[in-house]
Amino acid sequence: MKKCLAEMILSLKKNNGMVWLLLFLCTLCFGGSKILYSYTITVGQESDNFQKNYTEQNIYDIVCLFDGGYEDYERRENYGKLAEWNRVMHESDIVTFVEVNKQYFVELDRDRSYEGLYIGKNYFEVFSTDLASGRFFEEEEFAYEEGKCMPVIMGAAHQGEYKLGERFQANTVFFQTEVCVVGFVEAGEIVCYNGIMVRADDYVFFPMINFPEMEEIEEADSKLMYMKNSGIVKTGMSKTETQDYFYQVSDSLLMPGIYVIAGAENQRIPGMVISVQKIMQTIRTMLIVLCVIMVLLLIFYLSRKMKKNWNYYSILFLLGFSQREVFSVMLGDTVLLLIAANLLAELCFNVWVVFTDSLTVGVWFNILASVILLFVPFLFSVRSFKKKDLYQRIEEEGSYL
Repeated sequence: MKKCLAEMILSLKKNNGMVWLLLFLCTLCFGGSKILYSYTITVGQESDNFQKNYTEQNIYDIVCLFDGGYEDYERRENYGKLAEWNRVMHESDIVTFVEVNKQYFVELDRDRSYEGLYIGKNYFEVFSTDLASGRFFEEEEFAYEEGKCMPVIMGAAHQGEYKLGERFQANTVFFQTEVCVVGFVEAGEIVCYNGIMVRADDYVFFPMINFPEMEEIEEADSKLMYMKNSGIVKTGMSKTETQDYFYQVSDSLLMPGIYVIAGAENQRIPGMVISVQKIMQTIRTMLIVLCVIMVLLLIFYLSRKMKKNWNYYSILFLLGFSQREVFSVMLGDTVLLLIAANLLAELCFNVWVVFTDSLTVGVWFNILASVILLFVPFLFSVRSFKKKDLYQRIEEEGSYL
């Protein structure tokens, strides 16, 4: 085995230029394929973590791109468009829009921080929730009035700490105000927000404040504009169809692509018309073309090397190498090259995973990719090797030790 390995390394040194080209292209092929596969399963899992069949419909998380190149919509003169988008979503017959946004608040008397969920009027209708005691929010409690006590519904974990009807001062995302407890959620109930479904026991529900009248919309708090258009949609459509519907609505309001469905493959790149799906399809096509080119290059490399080195292989055979060992020397440098390319690709992939928090992919992917890439060149090598008689080759060329 050692003598075969030494001959493989020697063969690699003889073909410096071609080896470096193959190493680069193989690394690109393996690394790019693994990153693409990881991206695909990551997106799929993120959406599956949230998507849930609920009365034969799907529930999707809405992602706001305020911080992705849409700074124009943070300007007060554009608040009217955001309010209009909210109205269209609520009046839609195609999707059921539910306002949900997580914000922390501080209970000043105890100086403790809690996880608060600001929810729209229809939240408890869409997500049927049982109360252990108390009542749900009433219509008028979604309208802000200065000095009015803000009602909250608490999770079961707070039931021993607070009492129904208790009031306390709290510093909320909008202002410091008096808060009154109007209900407690039954233990074990599920809360749905921001792409996850978890137990509601530790949460505190707040009513999402209504928008002011359109004439006064520019006076609204910027956080309110963001929060009221965050949330989830319930629909019978797929993620892709729902995303297309979102684009139709936002384009008609001259605010293209500001809201996207988490996990939808047809999302546009911020500031561009092209979707992520089309970009990934293009990358996938390029990688397939690259793999085909790699197969052809490996065949060319092996063909050129065998034609050039038949005498050398014959001499190895006469020196005591078995036919299997001679074949290993002939194909072994290519295997070593693929191993080196996989190591480099794995390094690049791990760096990418660290910076993107994507899912890791096991070594099985590298092995499978290597087998697929080497399959045709391997068959070509076996066929060519079987056609040659190493003894006869020595005699034909007049080569002797």
